[in-house]
Amino acid sequence: MKTLLGKVLLVTLILIASPLRMRADSILRCGPVPQGVGVNIHFVRPEPGEMKLLGDCGMGWVRADFQWQNIEKTRGVYDFSSYDELMNDLDAVHMHPLFILDYSNSLYEKNSPSTDESRAAFARWAAASATHYAGRGVIWEMWNEPNGGFWRPKTDPAAYARLALVTGKAIHAVEPSESFIGPATAHIDIGFCEACFQSGCLEEWSAVSVHAYRGTGPETVVDDFKKLSDVIAKYAPAGESIPIVSGEWGWSNFWQDITPDMQGNYLVRQWLINAWQHVPLSIYYDWRNDGTDPKNSEHHFGMVDRDFKPKPAYFAAKTFTTQLNGFSFDHRISTERPDDYCLLFSKGDENRLVVWTTKESATIKISVPDGEFRAFSVTGEELPRLHATQGVLSVSATPAPQYLRIAY
Repeated sequence: MKTLLGKVLLVTLILIASPLRMRADSILRCGPVPQGVGVNIHFVRPEPGEMKLLGDCGMGWVRADFQWQNIEKTRGVYDFSSYDELMNDLDAVHMHPLFILDYSNSLYEKNSPSTDESRAAFARWAAASATHYAGRGVIWEMWNEPNGGFWRPKTDPAAYARLALVTGKAIHAVEPSESFIGPATAHIDIGFCEACFQSGCLEEWSAVSVHAYRGTGPETVVDDFKKLSDVIAKYAPAGESIPIVSGEWGWSNFWQDITPDMQGNYLVRQWLINAWQHVPLSIYYDWRNDGTDPKNSEHHFGMVDRDFKPKPAYFAAKTFTTQLNGFSFDHRISTERPDDYCLLFSKGDENRLVVWTTKESATIKISVPDGEFRAFSVTGEELPRLHATQGVLSVSATPAPQYLRIAY
């Protein structure tokens, strides 16, 4: 059990940003795979064998609820023991957490914090949490989908922003280099985000997190990211570039046309498009099916089934982290048609290509040096080798990404 630390007590009195405030940019910079990819989980204590299965997928991050009600059960006393266990489990598989600071606590208020007392209590708890895990690479996220039903009794961007500001100031008063992001909106809600920016939240946030759900392929997100980036630039502190984080985004097998294979294709294409758009962190939703009801959409987002049997999405994620391990996005290579994609990743002098199309199929011609290329499917199977002649490599592309590398 943890009681309030002396320096956290100061937060109750001042709740102001420390003059030592600095952006925690090292975590939220685009880097090599798997640094920028992860998955949402719904557990604190894993099932037997679950952490090995998760770790074997090779991702760098998990996103998980960090629930106030479960940590502060007596006023001013914080029990982090279950999350300490989770942190140790994550350390063992070389993963970092994005913890969602949520939700209400009946010790102070039934609804989302809207009084001075409950806001101050939430902020004290958040600051104590940041201190408890300081230096361990945690990203702290302010709530989950406050515009989508998780802010009670109803969506209120002004009330949310007030809590976000007091929480950010509290965290940074005691741990100025910790990463704090928000608002984790359902979809890319420009209006809600702008209301937060107008209230000054970008003074505290190291990144803007959104959940870019859509029934279409992930490529359609590009215009939405551009619109959000423009609004961020309008309100960002002078001289600062604040990135977008893709904090939660997936496809349910319950949805029309989203077969398990297509779900795997979209998972990889989401991560690829986000890399192209310089999004430093992409969290796929979800790790495990939430249930077995064939008519419940929420039960079919997982990379693995309820019984932990891996779905194609699991193997697609594992192939992505294996094929591109240590490689960083370089640039998109021009193709004849806008629906065809070829992205170049590099590591030193070594290059790898990822190729796909949003159409049923297409022949993509890529300008490369003559030679032989090894090709791998979206789920890791080796495909027939390809040969570039006269400076052109012809690839029979499909909606399933392929990985290409020079055969040595």
